[in-house]
Amino acid sequence: MKVQITLFISLLFFGGVLSHSWIACTDYLQENGDYWSSSLCRAYARHGHQFTPKDNFGIDTGYDYNGLSENKPCKTVRDDNSAYNSEYPMAVYYAGQKVVIAHPTKNHVAETCTNKYIPDSGNEVFISQVNPSKDPKLSEFRSRLVADLGVSPFGHSRTQAEITTYPKPGYQNAPKFCENMDKALATAAFYLPADLAEGRYTFMWEWGFNHNNDDYTSCWEADVVSSKSERDRKLSSQGLPVREPEVLHGKSLAKAPPSISGGPGTQAPVTQPPVTRPPPSRTTTSFPIPTGGSSGSTMQCLDTCFKQCYSCN
Repeated sequence: MKVQITLFISLLFFGGVLSHSWIACTDYLQENGDYWSSSLCRAYARHGHQFTPKDNFGIDTGYDYNGLSENKPCKTVRDDNSAYNSEYPMAVYYAGQKVVIAHPTKNHVAETCTNKYIPDSGNEVFISQVNPSKDPKLSEFRSRLVADLGVSPFGHSRTQAEITTYPKPGYQNAPKFCENMDKALATAAFYLPADLAEGRYTFMWEWGFNHNNDDYTSCWEADVVSSKSERDRKLSSQGLPVREPEVLHGKSLAKAPPSISGGPGTQAPVTQPPVTRPPPSRTTTSFPIPTGGSSGSTMQCLDTCFKQCYSCN
């Protein structure tokens, strides 16, 4: 029992340290895609040229960020001149466009090659007011929700079929995860509001891993234009493809967004409360011990971390 408790405590902290991810591409040309290809990425997150090398998808460079605070919601300070270049351009969207974003899985998917207890506690995309001079405060971002990307299925009550069927909502939409658990491609899709005013915006993706005290963010800028033809003209001038994203594995999970403006040329706040997540679960629950323990044994554990760290019998 002493060995079991020591193992539990060690992995409890180990699991918390390793949770991380970030947005690598802010305009990807495959929804529910199988494999990363830099040729399918038209735009990158802020300072992507420093942190997210296009030919080494998912490599750890310290770009993951879960130290967010009210006055620092993003990893790096906004500086549009240094954050993007011709190889890692800023996104250009049109009002009403479907946008696909991409991130590496970093081992955080409930699947047959891991276990069904790896959690996902929420994924959202938020937007600033038009033409901001600096990053909004965290609470301001959270009051302007563009897309709720859902929560991936996980946990004791989920069947094997549920966790292995794609596309999935939420963070874990990675059909080829088991081929490369650390660096597999995951994607999510959402629509921009059709009444979004033209101008430059800052977007923030937020992912809750274990609970609402374990959030990760990535930020990026995008120029929003009024029509697809104007977007295509700007992309063509950069030598970028103008086609819309293809959908793999059956269907798109992108949902219609809320109205975000008060009409052409205006920019009223979103009429919804700020996004909040439930408080972290700290209930003590009995679960089977990890594979390799004595048959039929159980141990008491904090369910929010135990279920993401172990393959339980």
